[in-house]
Formats: sequence, structure tokens, C-alpha cells
Amino acid sequence: MDGASNSWISRKVLRVIEEIDPKLIVIHWSYFSRRESEDTSLTDEERRIDCLTEEDYRNNKHKEYLLENLKDTLKNVKKVESSNHSANIVHSIICDEVCFYPYSTRKTIHKSMSSLCKNYLPFMERLDYGRDGLHYGVKTSELFAIKLLDPLFKNLKG
Repeated sequence: MDGASNSWISRKVLRVIEEIDPKLIVIHWSYFSRRESEDTSLTDEERRIDCLTEEDYRNNKHKEYLLENLKDTLKNVKKVESSNHSANIVHSIICDEVCFYPYSTRKTIHKSMSSLCKNYLPFMERLDYGRDGLHYGVKTSELFAIKLLDPLFKNLKG
């Protein structure tokens, strides 16, 4: 879902695990600042709460809530990883999410993700933009697929 929060993503992944029991799941976690309303009477789209813009990141507004947002994201990652499933799950995060943070923060994010996830695809550089100017372009998507395939083949061979 466009603009999905990490809570939404974890909720949907857990439902897919329960209903379908897939062998493989690739989760590309969203921006840490994306949130949703707790009001379950609203539709998924109505529950979205606006997140920070790219300009907010450039102006360092993301740092105000970084720890809270990171904890929320890691809580959702942990929910998925600790669920009872047999799926091979590969986790990644939006590269733009990490690149605006100082090196020490990026290192903490990667260490946290690596410790929680059996399969974590580390930071990837954005090479281009899609036609909308916001999402990944063809070159970035291709790089993502190449990086994704490497750990998958290693884990699926055994």
C-alpha cells in the first residue's frame, strides 16, 4: 500500500504467513517515520498518518523522533521474525531512510537489523528514480534484485 507504515506491513505479513504459509517472503520495510492510527474502524488507507518529506530529512527534522521511530520499526521486525513460521524471510529497508543519518546511526540501524533478522539485505545505493520522481527507478530496482538473489540462493541451496 502506498504510504504504508511498518505496523501495517508487519500485520499484513503475519496474516500472509498464517493464511498462505509461503516458503519465501521479501519485506522491504518502509520509512521509519510512517505511522498509522490505532482506530481499527478506519480503512487501511484512512489509518495512514502523514510521514516526513524528503525536505524534512534534508532539514534534519527526522532526527527529532529517530529513536522512537527506530524502536517502532524494530518492534515490527521482531514481531515478524518471532512469529511461528517456516518461511525464508529476507528483510531490507528503504535506502533513502538510512542515507540521511550520520554514520554511527546507520551502523546502529544495520547492527540492529542484522541481529533481529536471519536474512538482512544491507544498505543499497539509490541509482535512479522512477517516472514519479519518488520511487526507485529501473537501475535501482535491478540492483535490489541482484542483491536480493545472492542471499536467497545461498539459503535455498541447503
